[in-house]
Amino acid sequence: MVDDKLFGWPYWVQGEEYPFDRKTNSQMELVFQIGESEHIPYMFGDAGIGHLTQSPDNDEELTFGWACY
Repeated sequence: MVDDKLFGWPYWVQGEEYPFDRKTNSQMELVFQIGESEHIPYMFGDAGIGHLTQSPDNDEELTFGWACY
């Protein structure tokens, strides 16, 4: 099981999937990761992980994505 995580490097389920800022084209950075949750009653697909990322150059650009095994 993958744990929840704040900042740092995400655990990618199906390979690296960093999104890019639509305005600056810079790679987004992890804000937090939610694993198959003990903290919220939700599953991201079949044993999946959700990621909230933000642009380092543009505070208005946030993304949320998920992948499952």
